[in-house]
Amino acid sequence: MRKNLKVIAGGIRLIEGLAPGFLPCCVLQACMAALSPFINIYLSAALVNGLLAGWDMARLLEGVLLMAALNLVCGGLGAWMERLVNVKQNVLFQQYDWRLDSKMMELSYQEVESYEVQALRERIRQMANVNGMGLWNLVNPVKALVKSVFTILFAVAIFCEVFGQCGPGTGALTGFFCSAWASAGLAALILGNVCVNLYTVSRSAKKVFAAYAGLVPINQVYSYYLENYIDTYHSGKDIRLYRQGDLIRSEMGQLLEKGRTPMKRLKGIEFRYSGLGSLAGFAMNLSIYLTVGMRALAGLFPVGSIVQYVGGIGQFVSGFTTFAAQITLLNSNVEALEVILQYLGMGKEPQLADAQSMESRSMEPVDAAESLEIEFRGVSFTYPGTEGKALDNLSFAIRPGEKLAVVGVNGSGKTTMIKLLCGLYDPDEGAILVNGRDIRELDGASRRELFGVVFQDFQLFSFGLGQNLAGSRTYDEMRARAALEEAGFGARLEGMDLETSLYKDFDPQGVEISGGEAQKIAIARALYRQAPILILDEPTAALDPQAEYEVYENLNRISENRTAIFISHRMSSCRFCGRILVMDGGRLVQAGSHEELLRDAAGRYFELWHAQEQYYR
Repeated sequence: MRKNLKVIAGGIRLIEGLAPGFLPCCVLQACMAALSPFINIYLSAALVNGLLAGWDMARLLEGVLLMAALNLVCGGLGAWMERLVNVKQNVLFQQYDWRLDSKMMELSYQEVESYEVQALRERIRQMANVNGMGLWNLVNPVKALVKSVFTILFAVAIFCEVFGQCGPGTGALTGFFCSAWASAGLAALILGNVCVNLYTVSRSAKKVFAAYAGLVPINQVYSYYLENYIDTYHSGKDIRLYRQGDLIRSEMGQLLEKGRTPMKRLKGIEFRYSGLGSLAGFAMNLSIYLTVGMRALAGLFPVGSIVQYVGGIGQFVSGFTTFAAQITLLNSNVEALEVILQYLGMGKEPQLADAQSMESRSMEPVDAAESLEIEFRGVSFTYPGTEGKALDNLSFAIRPGEKLAVVGVNGSGKTTMIKLLCGLYDPDEGAILVNGRDIRELDGASRRELFGVVFQDFQLFSFGLGQNLAGSRTYDEMRARAALEEAGFGARLEGMDLETSLYKDFDPQGVEISGGEAQKIAIARALYRQAPILILDEPTAALDPQAEYEVYENLNRISENRTAIFISHRMSSCRFCGRILVMDGGRLVQAGSHEELLRDAAGRYFELWHAQEQYYR
């Protein structure tokens, strides 16, 4: 219980942090909503009693006008508060969605790439999709819980006096219902009904959540097909050419069939427990009407008070039932809420350092490739959750302004080496040095400014062409055009504008670009940064032979005044570089120029070159 309260308190703090003032507004709205029915209950009873007591028309009219005025004021305040709550609730969930999404951008790349983080994020999404578990199931129960508390308090205030209104009856039956024993029995029956409702709501809610939990993995696969295949035009070609429509329909049909079982369980749970609650409610209501009616007939209170007491007790039971349901819902939602708080709390805490430590770690900024030397010194790295080393005792140096090629088969460690150099991961052993100093001593912004990188799995966005290059709403037009020209996109640019949107996701006038054109834009984005180190990981993978030749023909011009590192599976690209590193199994097995490496017939480079030689003839 203590753990649940701690998690719920954490969720409430999250809500208040995302939308300050939301919860106080909910409390005021709940008070107005709870008070509204009691105005009619209490004043209706007073008017009936007044009518029987012989009030004149003027006094009755005053009572009616008072009830109408109170309803108008309470209803108006309630409507105004409801509107305010809805506005703040919209803000809350906009901020919540943004917090979830922005968290993924705040985490380190190592965390983002891990299965645990991806699974956690997907679990949050699926739990929300299935039955609103998470923040929704905290906000709505809290609102209902506060309202039920006010309802219980108001109800007790208007019906509690009925238990003390005892006296003699005109007969045995009336005498019993007017006795203190009847009061005790009615109180016990009401509490018994509350307990039955607590039991049925608690048990049914737990079973309902368990049934919904069975739908989460089914919904996850269903959503995967829907979002990655059916709802995206990018997969339209494959679906039609490979007749995947029948396969997808079959798979989704099986998923729907699997979903019928937990849905049947849900209906069965609702029928069983709602039936039990209805029987208990019928017994309680019958006893209430008999007791209150008999006491009114015995003259213990005016007949009009029947409306007050019966209505008050009914509201009390309803409020308590709601209270129990929301408590159960909050407890059932703790697991989902805990996942959200765990996800939002992820990330490395910033390390504080004293002034002396910061001074000792200070590093002169690096502005030009001519003064930039990089060294890998005994670097080893293993991906989290794996056993084999992706890099094993890697040592080499990159001279200022050097054009370096890194080659090797898939899995040899080429891209991993670049990830470490760019700071996406840190080495497990060894160090990467810039001008003799550990690169980790640079802050994140200074380190990023060193590199213009194009990875194999680069991502362009459905924004304007210029915005894609700059990564910003504003950009230098001349600089953007120069970068596109250098990357070989100049001819295509003649029919476009820098404001032209890529793809048609948001703009029907957007341009659908080919894979080769996208790769040229990605290269231009790296050039636009004008960073001293240019890194191209498989830069020509999507280019045709002519475009590939043009890129490498212009290599010296593109990488002028820059250190350039080229990662490639194509041995032909190596001839454009002054030095070649050959990777195999995470180790550096050879280094030298193209001609030097080919003279070693037993070397790995000789083997790779001759395996592809037929394609270069």
